[in-house]
Amino acid sequence: MKNKQKQKGFIKAILLIIVALVVLKYAFGVNLSDIINNQVVQDAWNIVKQLLGLLWQAIIISINYIKSAIPQMQQFLNSVQTPAAI
Repeated sequence: MKNKQKQKGFIKAILLIIVALVVLKYAFGVNLSDIINNQVVQDAWNIVKQLLGLLWQAIIISINYIKSAIPQMQQFLNSVQTPAAI
């Protein structure tokens, strides 16, 4: 049931986007291809792509660090929990 509701919501969003683009085109004379091909928009998009790439790299580095730290942390906790032989 929930899956069908999500699909209806997705289809509704797509239809709203299409309607908005048609309204922009005919009511305001906005041409989407001109906006996309504008050099300022291209430069801004390249900056966004670079920032997303840096963010993704930071996430991957963080995940790798955590994955490498877990065995060391487990080893440390095991050594603390077991009493030393006297």
